[in-house]
Amino acid sequence: MARVLKVTEEGAEFIIHGERVKVDFKKCVENFKKQNAGSTHTVASRDIRRYRFYFYSEPEVEICFRGIFKDLKFNSLRKKIEKAGYHTYDIS
Repeated sequence: MARVLKVTEEGAEFIIHGERVKVDFKKCVENFKKQNAGSTHTVASRDIRRYRFYFYSEPEVEICFRGIFKDLKFNSLRKKIEKAGYHTYDIS
């Protein structure tokens, strides 16, 4: 279970199991490019069936949403990432 603290052009901050975790979007883009050809602004994979994001950070950060508002939280994070100028890759 995770809580989103903020999403900016530089990255995102979460609380995961009581610990603050920072994700650097530029590093995520670099890591995605190592695995996939072409220029991109992709920072994470997302799985709507499991309400999870997998950020291409080091180490990889997994964000999982549960509970009654999981749809809302999942889509809110996706929109915030897009507003920051980045993309997520759908693996559903």
